[in-house]
Amino acid sequence: MALTTKSIAYTLISLASKFQEFFYADAADVTFSYMDDDNVIRESTVSNIKKITEELTIVANTCEKDKISFMLIDDGEEIVKITDTVDIAALSAGYNLFCPHSREEYEKARLFLVGIGRPKSFGPLGIYKPTKKADSKYRQLNSVEMGADGWRVADGSLTWWGSDRTDIDEPKGSYTANSYLGIYYDDDGHVLSYTRANRTYKYTTYLCCKRS
Repeated sequence: MALTTKSIAYTLISLASKFQEFFYADAADVTFSYMDDDNVIRESTVSNIKKITEELTIVANTCEKDKISFMLIDDGEEIVKITDTVDIAALSAGYNLFCPHSREEYEKARLFLVGIGRPKSFGPLGIYKPTKKADSKYRQLNSVEMGADGWRVADGSLTWWGSDRTDIDEPKGSYTANSYLGIYYDDDGHVLSYTRANRTYKYTTYLCCKRS
C-alpha cells in the first residue's frame, strides 16, 4: 500500500484517505496502523522522521510507557451512552473510545486530528455522569473541577482532562444519566462548548485509542 504525504509546517506522513488513519510516535519512528479492504488492521513504520511540526515534538519525545495510538471512526456504530460499544473493527484491534487522561494526552490526540485535517472529530471524550443532576456550569472540563461534581470518563480513569475553560454556561438542568456529554470543537481541535444534551447526543464519528 502506498503512502501519501501532506505538508503542514514540515512533513506529515499519512495513509490514503480511503483508510482509517492513526499513528503513534517515539523518538525516531512514526508507526501508522490502517484497515485494509478486507478489514484487517495492518501497520507500517517510517523511521528517522525529524520534525513533523514544531508542535509534534511533544509526541516525538514521549516516553515508551506513554505510547498511544489512535483510530478515527467515521460512520461507525452509534454511541450515545456508556453502555454503547464503539465500532467492532476498533474493538477487535484493541481500541476503545478515547478518554484523555491528561492535558498532554489530549494534546497528542489534537495534533493527530489536526494532522489529518479532522480537528473537530474527537467525539464525546467518554465524559458522562451516573446521576441525573447536571449542574456544573462554569466548571473546568476535567477530573479536578467537574470530577468533583461526579462527572467521569468511560474507561474508569480517575484523572481526565478536556479543557480548563471557565466561561461555558453548561452543563446544567435535566440530564439523562450515563449519557455522553455533547462536545463541540473549534478549528484547532480545542473544546469550544459542551452541553448536557438531555436524552440523546448521537455520535457516529469519534476517536478511539490504544495505550501500550
